[in-house]
Amino acid sequence: MSNIINGFQVDITSSELDVHIDKQIAHHQTQVGKWEERVGKLQAVVAARGEVHDSITRGGGLHPRHGDEYDVEQAEMHVGMHKQRAHYLGFLQTHLIADVVYRLGEEDLIRLEFVGDFEERGALVGGCFPQLGRV
Repeated sequence: MSNIINGFQVDITSSELDVHIDKQIAHHQTQVGKWEERVGKLQAVVAARGEVHDSITRGGGLHPRHGDEYDVEQAEMHVGMHKQRAHYLGFLQTHLIADVVYRLGEEDLIRLEFVGDFEERGALVGGCFPQLGRV
């Protein structure tokens, strides 16, 4: 009789997981800095022009009322989101058990940012596995 496996799972050592979480925390901290800079630039433009709906593009340029627009409130939301993710991952990292193997399922891989989810990135391929490419 053959073994039956329910779903897909990956075994990852605690040291591998620790390294990965470090990288993801660093990513989120970098994003916090970038978004805070965007908030500052946008607030300066809004104050200088006296316009409430000036915007900022994903690329970081200031372009009032066109392109992928982020107003101050939305940019601040991104700052908060990245701070929250860094804090969450830091919490998980401090509670890793040394010298064990973690068996991770798809939800775990998404939660720990090994891969993105369909809504966020359009596919489960990519993320920290760029050699696999995008679907």
